[in-house]
Amino acid sequence: MSKTAKITGIVVLLLVIFFVFFLIRRHNRLQQLKGGQAQGQATQTPINPTQAPNQEGSVVIWGACGFPQKCDGNFISSESQLGRTFAVAKTYHTITTPGLTANDQSLVSSGHSLLYSIDPPSPNPTGGTGLGRYSYYKLNDIAAGKYDQQILNQLTQLNGTATTPYLIFDGEAENLLELQACSEAPKNTATTPNYAKCGPEFVAAWKHVRDLIKQHGLNRIQMVWTMTAKSYQNDLSIIDAYFPGEANVDWLGVDGYNQDCGSKSGSYAQDTFEKIYSATIAWHDAHLPNKPISITEWGAPVGPNGDSDRVTWLQAAASSAKKWPSIQMMAYWDGGKSAKTFSGCDFTITPDQPSFQTFKSIGLDLYFGKR
Repeated sequence: MSKTAKITGIVVLLLVIFFVFFLIRRHNRLQQLKGGQAQGQATQTPINPTQAPNQEGSVVIWGACGFPQKCDGNFISSESQLGRTFAVAKTYHTITTPGLTANDQSLVSSGHSLLYSIDPPSPNPTGGTGLGRYSYYKLNDIAAGKYDQQILNQLTQLNGTATTPYLIFDGEAENLLELQACSEAPKNTATTPNYAKCGPEFVAAWKHVRDLIKQHGLNRIQMVWTMTAKSYQNDLSIIDAYFPGEANVDWLGVDGYNQDCGSKSGSYAQDTFEKIYSATIAWHDAHLPNKPISITEWGAPVGPNGDSDRVTWLQAAASSAKKWPSIQMMAYWDGGKSAKTFSGCDFTITPDQPSFQTFKSIGLDLYFGKR
């Protein structure tokens, strides 16, 4: 046999061996996939936002409050029972919080993005009643740079988190508590707030915080401008007074609840998710159509006929959210179990309630599986 024929024979043999090896690998891979599919029929794999890229059809970043001091239902601790990890967790801080708390760091290390809220009211260590439970960092002082270092300490650490950082500055700035940071603060609900003065003070403070972010290269932070759904429903002049402008907003945030508990429970069925947020959607479409919407707080108490009312309410909420693709983040707020809310309602959902399973089903829907 010639030398050329021997070489040709060796090459052919190597090609045959390689082809057989390829067929064996392909057969084994197909068997693994079939086995995985069979397992998936028996148990539903939890959605973990840290493990895989977004799937086609995922629109909403699904989240919850991650701050048990406010959200005393501690919903976020029920992730194993809910079958998934929340993609985002909302936490609360004051102007002079030293930096990320141990709770913040734990949430990030377990795969949660932070919806990090910095607010002018600061709880008084000695307690108090009503508005006296807090001291207040004034908006004018924030805009003038008095607290730049304290704010930067927090934002620098937030920008460095492994997950996507979201920032709310002075969320619900038009509510009575947050209004105490204005130079003309109303002292009670009977006093009509001077929104024409307080709005521009908020805008100046907001823009100053945004300038700090830009000047120090903290470019990963996404700012979520957050007002209440009630202002969109009742008085758009408030929204206009507090709007910092499209260029200064990354997300439109909004807080809105079904607050029909106790003596107001007769309105429960009519105060749907769609009714609560339709005015916000209309304003968004007219002024910020290219920005996503974050429902930064939402919830519903048990209805007048028991938890079955909340099951129906939550199911309708999920359907309404799907009608509005601009809604791309939702963080449920589960306070009121033991700490009284301003509305007096309890928004906690516990594993022994039917609405827990409803909430679980919504969270496992691919539509609500975005990171």
